Amino acid sequence: MSIIGLEIEGHYLNIVEMKESGGELTLVRYATVHIPENIRDDMESMSLFIKNFVAEKRIDSKETATFVSGQNVFIKFLSLPQMPDSDLKKTLWWEAERSAPFSLHDAFLDYHILKEVTFEDGARKVDVLVAAALGDVVERHVELLKHAGLNPSVVTAKPVAVAAAARNARACKTGGSTVVIDIGSTITTLVILKNGRVSFIREIRIGDSDLTNAISRGLSIDEMQAEILKRRHGCALQEEEARLLAIAVRKELDHMKDGISFWEDIRDEVTGNIKT
Repeated sequence: MSIIGLEIEGHYLNIVEMKESGGELTLVRYATVHIPENIRDDMESMSLFIKNFVAEKRIDSKETATFVSGQNVFIKFLSLPQMPDSDLKKTLWWEAERSAPFSLHDAFLDYHILKEVTFEDGARKVDVLVAAALGDVVERHVELLKHAGLNPSVVTAKPVAVAAAARNARACKTGGSTVVIDIGSTITTLVILKNGRVSFIREIRIGDSDLTNAISRGLSIDEMQAEILKRRHGCALQEEEARLLAIAVRKELDHMKDGISFWEDIRDEVTGNIKT
C-alpha cells in the first residue's frame, strides 16, 4: 500500500510518495514544483496543475495525507485533571476556545493525549495536545484535492504532522531531547521531543522566502542570485561570500533560536514536579 503526502505552502507544491510494508514506511519518491502566480487562487487551474504534476511524476496512488498551517491552525498544550472522556472533550473545547484566534464553532478540532502524569502531592493529570483548523479552509483544501483526482483520507495540522514524523524517527527513540526544524516557504515549524514524546511545538512566521530576501538585501544582489547562493548554503566559492551569507540570515536564524530558548525557560517549570 502506498500513500501520497501533499503540501501546498507558499509558492510551492511538495509531494512525497510513501510505501508501507511490514509496519514500516519507505520513501519511494519526492518532488517539488513552483506554483505559477496566476493560478493559485483558481480552483480549476490549481486542481489541474496538481493532477498533471502527480501524473508527470508517475505517482499511481490516490490516497493522500495533507495538512494546513499558519493562521488557519491553532495548536495548544493543556494539562488537565484526569476525567472521563466525555468530560475531557467538553473541557478541551472550552479551554481551547478561550485562547484560539478564531471561533471553534467554525473549526475542526481534535486532540491527542500525550501522557498521564502524577505529581508529588498525588494529583493525577493528563497532558493533551489540542489542534484546531478553520473549517472552510479544510473543506476548500479537500475539495481541491478531490478535483485533482485524489482521495484526501488524512487532513491534519502541519505542526502535528511534523511532530508525528519526528516521533517515529529512529533518532527520537533513543532517549534525550530532539529538536526538529521544518523550514517551509513562509513558515518554520519547530518541534521538540523529550524521550520520544512531543513536549513543545511552535510555528514561526518566517521561512525559506524570508531567507532568500534577507540574503538579497544583505548582499545587494537580486533574488535569483540570492536563491542560488542560499542553496549552496555556506559552500560559496569565496570565504567572504560565506561570511556575508551568515550575516544576512542571522536575524531569521535568531528567531528560531528564540523558540528553542523559550522552551528551555519553561521546561523545568513544566516537568520539575512530575514523578518519573
